[in-house]
Amino acid sequence: MLIYQKQLLFIYKIIKNEKGEESYEILSHQKDEFIKSWLRKNPDQTINDIKITEGINNEPIKTIFFENDFNVISGFNNFRAIVKIALNFYFFKRKKHSHIDRAIDFMIGKIDDIGIVQYFYPDNENLLIKNEISHILYLKGDHNQKVLYCYIELYNLHCFIVILLI
Repeated sequence: MLIYQKQLLFIYKIIKNEKGEESYEILSHQKDEFIKSWLRKNPDQTINDIKITEGINNEPIKTIFFENDFNVISGFNNFRAIVKIALNFYFFKRKKHSHIDRAIDFMIGKIDDIGIVQYFYPDNENLLIKNEISHILYLKGDHNQKVLYCYIELYNLHCFIVILLI
């Protein structure tokens, strides 16, 4: 039998003041756990010895960059994920799956018709607030022409048309 011990991970920054004294900057939701851990590691101290100051820090904790230089979502598995987004949105709106078997088969990997997903960058740009990140899902169909597609925009950057029905 394996027994796993719960290990707490704290994200903190050590700050030294002009006197060389160290303090720790932690996230607010970790405060209680951090204090308990500190008191366990320093049994000679009490909670009254710990000075706690609270403030707001608007700096980002972590910046994430894409893995490749082109910042492109591509490849069979990634396109399957894009189709899954479109299908989930379709099921959320319509709650039935008639006539979209081809898209479902592509998503689960039965067929490799990569033409179901196309890059699409419209001429008109959305007017967004500076540094605003948005995602857009737009489902559109024409009953007379028997066409159903979903426009997907991720992070204001990656734009796709997913053809659900032809």
